Amino acid sequence: MTLQAKSFSEVVDSFTRTSDGLYFDNVGNLQTAAANEHRLTHDPSDNTPLGILLEEQRTNSVSNNRDLSGGGWINTASFAADAVGLDGVANTAHTITDSSGVAHEYIRRDFVVPDAATDHAVFFPVGKTSGAASFPGVSALFTGGINKTIRYTINTDTGVATKESTAQTATRITIHDLGTFWGVELIARNTGSGDTSLSARLEAAVNTDAGATWDVATTGSCVYDYGQVELNAAYSSSLILTGASATTRTSDQANSTIGSEIDPSSFSALIEARLPANPSDNDIKTFITWLGDSDKFIYIYVQGGLIRMNVTDVTNQALVFQAPLNVAAGADFKVAVGITANDFAISVDGQTAQVDASGSVPPVSIRRLGRNASGTSRAFTTIKSIREYPGRLTNAELEALSAA
Repeated sequence: MTLQAKSFSEVVDSFTRTSDGLYFDNVGNLQTAAANEHRLTHDPSDNTPLGILLEEQRTNSVSNNRDLSGGGWINTASFAADAVGLDGVANTAHTITDSSGVAHEYIRRDFVVPDAATDHAVFFPVGKTSGAASFPGVSALFTGGINKTIRYTINTDTGVATKESTAQTATRITIHDLGTFWGVELIARNTGSGDTSLSARLEAAVNTDAGATWDVATTGSCVYDYGQVELNAAYSSSLILTGASATTRTSDQANSTIGSEIDPSSFSALIEARLPANPSDNDIKTFITWLGDSDKFIYIYVQGGLIRMNVTDVTNQALVFQAPLNVAAGADFKVAVGITANDFAISVDGQTAQVDASGSVPPVSIRRLGRNASGTSRAFTTIKSIREYPGRLTNAELEALSAA
């Protein structure tokens, strides 16, 4: 089955997500999928189709994230809804302006956070520029204990972030190309030493050279849209539109019944997808599970920078793995797997197949996209296609498939 095909509803028996969800359409505009409507999203930088977007449940704690005059905002910068937003609609994004010359002016949201060394995901889309006279900054400030200040200048001409010279370093800062905006993802870790408040700020103009020194005399503007803070999160999810309160996007759940098209005791498959955030960490992020029940399954996932296939028939029977050629968040990869008793193989990006010559094949009857047997591990990324082939292909055929 090919998930990017128009016949998605024909190859997936059931899809649920009890909330709305946002995605990018084929011209790079942010759109809303209604509850229980799948999201076939695109890369907004070049409108490349990415396939189905599958995520866990997440909450955006920034209420009124497209209304800077709404409750919850603490703003010193002036602002006006006069720019084209991520949805392609005029006068939906805000120009924020620092006209002080004696202090940095900003838009700001404050949150209560646990006194623990925990990551929090701050995401500010900022409009792209060409030949900008000033550059904005993004800050995360923890207070209440020993205090911690994280600050980065954002070069809106080039999409490069530079740490402010006196500030501390973020767990990670990533600049995403969102077409007409840069998506600034700042992962900020609390100290675990008494700090219980987090202030997330977008500073309108911090310097004129996009460098490491911030100058309060700098004045200027930047464009903002769809701010997001996900508390207790090690990476950002897709954007979530909010109203007067924090808003939760529920998880995506897609299933398909295995019919007569393959013999599930001996088959092969090719999965095309993108690596999720933090592909080298120890969290399991699952692309597909062929499922019998909670202790009988085959699943393909990334963990520790490796694409893995786990075959479990009550107890683990086989485990094969291989690193993709590019182990980075957002990198595209192809993985081909061969499945038959005592002969399991995996080839990633055309590399020599890794094999496991022992183990039985569990009885499976359902495909579960983007999550494991227990539902606790999710893809948190896009899956472009999944193709299945009857019988166990040769290792050479698997290598050719994953290289194509």
